[in-house]
Amino acid sequence: MSRLFSFFYNFKIRSKLALVFAAAFIVSITASSAILYTLVRKTVESNIDRELRDANASIRDLVQTAVHVSARNHLRALAETNREIVRHLYLQSQKGLITNSEAKSRAGAILLTQVIGKTGYMFACDIRRAPGHIPFVVHPKLDGQNGADANVVQRAAKERNGYVEYPWRNPGETVARNKATYFVCFEPWQWIIGASAYTDEVPRLTSVKDFEKQILSFRFGTTGHSFIMNSRGDMIVHPELTGNYYGQKDAKGAAFIESICKRKEGKITYWWHYPDRYGMAERVAVFAYIPELDWIVVSTGSLEEFYRPLVQIKRFSLIGLIISLILGLSLISWISSHMTNRLKNLMKTFENGAAGDFTVRMENETKDEIGLLARYFNLLMEKLDSYNSSLKSEIHERSAAEKQLAIFREFAENSGQPLLMTNLSGKITYVNAALCITLDEERPEAVIGTSVLSYYSEGLKQELKDKIIPTVLRQGQWLGELTVRSAKGRPTPTIQNLFLIRDDTRNPLYLASIITDISEHKKAQQALRESEEKYRSVVEESLVGVCIIQDGYLQYVNKKYCEISGYTYEELVRTIPHLELVHPDDREMVRDSFNGRLRKERCVSEFEYRRIRKDGEIIVVKALGTRSIYRGRPAIIGTLLDISKEQALEHQLRQAQKMEAIGQLAGGVAHDFNNILTAVIGYANLLKIKVGQDDPVGVYVDHILSSSEKAAGLTQSLLAFSRKQLIKPEPQQVNRIVQESEKLLKRLLTEDIDLRITLSAEDPTILCDVTQLHQVLLNLSTNARDAMPGGGTLTIRTATADAGKDFVMTTGKKGSGKYALISFTDTGHGMDQRTTDQIFNPFFTTKETGKGTGLGLSIVYGVVEQHNGHIDVRSAVNKGTTFNLYFPIAREDLREPLVPEIAPTEKHRGTEVILVAEDNATVRQLTREVLEDSGYTVIEATDGRDAVQRFSENREKIDLVILDVVMPNGNGNEAYQEIQEIRRNVKVIFTSGYTGDVILGKGIQDGAFNFISKPASPRNLLTKVRAVLDS
Repeated sequence: MSRLFSFFYNFKIRSKLALVFAAAFIVSITASSAILYTLVRKTVESNIDRELRDANASIRDLVQTAVHVSARNHLRALAETNREIVRHLYLQSQKGLITNSEAKSRAGAILLTQVIGKTGYMFACDIRRAPGHIPFVVHPKLDGQNGADANVVQRAAKERNGYVEYPWRNPGETVARNKATYFVCFEPWQWIIGASAYTDEVPRLTSVKDFEKQILSFRFGTTGHSFIMNSRGDMIVHPELTGNYYGQKDAKGAAFIESICKRKEGKITYWWHYPDRYGMAERVAVFAYIPELDWIVVSTGSLEEFYRPLVQIKRFSLIGLIISLILGLSLISWISSHMTNRLKNLMKTFENGAAGDFTVRMENETKDEIGLLARYFNLLMEKLDSYNSSLKSEIHERSAAEKQLAIFREFAENSGQPLLMTNLSGKITYVNAALCITLDEERPEAVIGTSVLSYYSEGLKQELKDKIIPTVLRQGQWLGELTVRSAKGRPTPTIQNLFLIRDDTRNPLYLASIITDISEHKKAQQALRESEEKYRSVVEESLVGVCIIQDGYLQYVNKKYCEISGYTYEELVRTIPHLELVHPDDREMVRDSFNGRLRKERCVSEFEYRRIRKDGEIIVVKALGTRSIYRGRPAIIGTLLDISKEQALEHQLRQAQKMEAIGQLAGGVAHDFNNILTAVIGYANLLKIKVGQDDPVGVYVDHILSSSEKAAGLTQSLLAFSRKQLIKPEPQQVNRIVQESEKLLKRLLTEDIDLRITLSAEDPTILCDVTQLHQVLLNLSTNARDAMPGGGTLTIRTATADAGKDFVMTTGKKGSGKYALISFTDTGHGMDQRTTDQIFNPFFTTKETGKGTGLGLSIVYGVVEQHNGHIDVRSAVNKGTTFNLYFPIAREDLREPLVPEIAPTEKHRGTEVILVAEDNATVRQLTREVLEDSGYTVIEATDGRDAVQRFSENREKIDLVILDVVMPNGNGNEAYQEIQEIRRNVKVIFTSGYTGDVILGKGIQDGAFNFISKPASPRNLLTKVRAVLDS
């Protein structure tokens, strides 16, 4: 050591200076480089840590912001969608399709079916009486309760639309939980509709896809990136890895994933093996924890890439050291003089640079080693400064771009409008969540890369390739309707706005489409069409004519209106003035009525008037009209009902009532005639017996009897007309009745009249009095003969007819079944409608004086009606006349009369005791004389009570009782019932001059008792008495 120092001492000062300077320079440069390297390393490490932590913070803020915004937008979309559902139900109630209460009930049911997150729900409250009373109209737990005490309810009632977070506790819950709600107002019902979810369930409303690409866009150098996993090691977002890596170890066996999951916050280094590089590299990772999601955000990068600038600094430092040594040794003397000051300046500059001031520079006045070192240092610092500025600029630009991209993606992903982008070859490059729902795809990745044509039918594929896409490429845009088919084959009608996305030089890059789902619109259109079709069908198939009248013309008519008018739709609508269809005499009334309604005056809502059909027929209609608006202007909407048939039936009813009144009068007159004729015929017969054959008085008696018989015949005609005579109905075949009358009818008709008879193969049987029916045939044949003075044809036809609805409405007969029909058709001069309406009136005749009484057809009418039948007549002037007679077909279980008629014999005498009860003294005296002259003993009674008393006094003597049906103090039937109680086996004969319905009204059933009608000749009376006594 001493030799070494002695050797050093022997050097010249210059050498010593050079050696010392060299040693000092080397030491100083080495130390400075080490210090600079250390400072730069610390700076780089600090930047690495800050950059990774900033990235983690940005990602954590991004995730939290995305979760919050996504949840808010999700709640808002739910609230607004449900408001539209409520609006739809409200509009249905306004159209009258459902009631308002039913609309609210359905709305509440729909809201309660929706679950948000895990326990979130929809609710609604009524704010019409806010702020004092705000009941929940829809709530899963508080339905019907007043929510005015809750601040959130008051805020919703005041603001009506908005978002709020607040603590909330439902009934049955002990602890309040933070909750988020987006509320909107439905004004027509004054409902606040809210979509609410608990904040700890908000992440359930968020999809990782909403921010996955933003997270993966964070890069640090070549291999640096960020990823997210949960505390269980499940990869949530990673550029390469999926699945669980909790037990993953690094290249040196360290369980770094487990360490991160346990620590949750911090920094860690680990060795990672790169299979493609056949080696491993040390990496650094900074991680942060998001507790509400149980997610760990990790940002990692390669230390080799981070420390790459330090390697360059080492290289530059080494080069500088060598050059400084070479130049320093050659210029040692000059350097020595300036070395101290320049080294101080140099150290000062190094210090500033080491402190992180990359703008510091060395003064470069010389070109020696120190000057060269200064230039290299300045170059290094410029590069560091440039690297730092460019890194900051790049970070700023990337951050700005990422923010813009995040805003666009947030807009696109949260938009309810489906969005689509493809390249120019038709491969899908982007879809948002709304389009995934339309296409029935769970993730965008399932759609991206596929051909857009795969979601269209074969026909639309060809149209897209041949027409639509070329149009977009040529014109830059296309708007139209297309039907998309989802992955499950579900068709969705859409309106698509296709357009080009171009680069800065206007060259096309992508095809984009904004898609609008119009399914609900299509359904609404279809529902509207079905509703219109339903109401149109109701109107068109209505049994009442419906019309719309505007500006004096028909703007619409239904089928029934056309049927009533006799015109086609085309002939009526906007062609013929409405009043031209009205009878001229009624036009002023109809015009005043319609104009009054248009002026909103009080008018009779329903009125009748006459119309003229296309064929000229005049009909009577009932109209009902009201003022309305048609195509924006006032119009009359009316209904029309043809009541011509009803008026005809009303006329028939009045005619029948008139005939009934005349019949009652005729029946009463006939009764009085019968009593008078009984006395006249009876005494005339007694007188004829008393006088001799040669007595001239006998001639007078014959005249009296002849006139009396004519009077009795007239009485029977009156009874036949009034349908009150007693008939003896028996089952008879219609064909036989006609055949029996054929000979008589041929003698009745003139030779120039051809009689044609057509008989039914069924030969129906009816219950009738054959004598009466023969009289009907004779009367109708006589009427037909008189209608054909110049000859012609009379056709008589038998058939069967069904008593359908039309028959019942026309005739007024009740019940149903088959009727026997006898039809008379002549080819005579016919009748007009006025004559036809009066033809059955008694004493109405069109014949000359002395050639007809006017009773013939009245008698026909009465006989047919008494047989429970119906007659109608059809005639036209110069076209002949047809009479149709309908008789109900007879049952097979009818009873025969109790006592058959016994032909009178000469033995009319007897010795029995007979009780005669008659209130008419003349008839009673005549009956007594006739019976006593024939040997009978007669006990007289003046009324019903007297008859019962007389019989009670002579109960054992009396063999026969003759009772007048109509008497004071008890009619004949009542007297007979009391006599029956005294002695049940007594025989009885009823007699009366009253009409049939009066007798039946007294309880004397047709065919049930022995009966003789007034007037009766003494011979007929004695014959009946003898027959009953001998029966």
